Amino acid sequence: MKFRNSLFVLLLPIVFVACESVPTFYMKFDEVKYVNKFPKEKSVKDKDLQIVCDDISGCCDLFVADSILVGIFPEADYFWKAYSLKDNSFKMSLIRKGHGRNEFPYVPHSIVINKRSDSLLCSFLSNDNRFFVCDLGQSIAQNREVIKEQKLNFGNKDMKWCAPLNDSLFYITYTSWLDYSHTRMLFSNGSFMDIPNIECLNNITVEKDINTLSFLYCLNNKRSRVAEVMKRLNQINIYSFDGSFQKTICIGDQLMNVGEIDHCSKANVMECFGNVISYSNYFVALYHGVSRKDYYESDAPCSLMFFDWEGNPLLKLNIPFMISNFGISGDGTMYMLRNNTEKEVILKYSNINSLLD
Repeated sequence: MKFRNSLFVLLLPIVFVACESVPTFYMKFDEVKYVNKFPKEKSVKDKDLQIVCDDISGCCDLFVADSILVGIFPEADYFWKAYSLKDNSFKMSLIRKGHGRNEFPYVPHSIVINKRSDSLLCSFLSNDNRFFVCDLGQSIAQNREVIKEQKLNFGNKDMKWCAPLNDSLFYITYTSWLDYSHTRMLFSNGSFMDIPNIECLNNITVEKDINTLSFLYCLNNKRSRVAEVMKRLNQINIYSFDGSFQKTICIGDQLMNVGEIDHCSKANVMECFGNVISYSNYFVALYHGVSRKDYYESDAPCSLMFFDWEGNPLLKLNIPFMISNFGISGDGTMYMLRNNTEKEVILKYSNINSLLD
């Protein structure tokens, strides 16, 4: 998304070309909030940034857990490398690649962070639908990997996401390859339970490409809410587990037509949202808003969009280059991964709390 062409971004839904003529349908709740501007907006300057990790060759992703930053390295012997944000020092490698006990042939996904007393728990799914919990804090304190598998029987479902809400209740999503859809449910003690009033998300199907419906999510356990950002659509869906709240946020004046996006050639598909992360009073969504070609071949600017849990816009942080992910530490410092340059770097930006005041 190039900010000098911001009008283009807002008009994206109505200027797609080279797509087949298809029926019009949308994936949305009854209440739609259209967002064209934010109460606060700031552009990050190069002088505001500091390189904190530049020896991270092969890093494709990151997450921040309190005062620990974890880089993800898909080609390394260990998938995770943990660094202290207090002094930027390397602490240890975790999540070994392999086929043995507590080893993984592929990078785990659906990582969720939970802080409990003296524990910093990172839960995740393996590629064969097994659910693990790694105590990151204790692993670093003991200088050994503290990890265990929690036995969850998902049957033959193809799990996409799994996030613990408490010790026995989970938010899960699984994919159906027969009708190209994603189903969101709650899971407890071997049973799947419907989430009320989200049929408009669960019942929607596409014909061509399941990735049309791809999304990323974050949770707020205290509020019992989920925020989902769509990777190829200009929207965010927020809902509660008890069915009392549902809202769709549209970036711009018009929602993208799901049927049209599904029938577009890959060259014309837009890369919209890249991630979303939950914090106590708000969530932050990484927005690209560029063509698939520009996403992979250019250093197009992007933005970080802050919303409260009612779906109200708070802040838009304009980044003058592309980042692949970000995280905010306990003291409000933001860290961003830039990995589409000659070498991967992690950048620090230390102004988040003051911007939100």
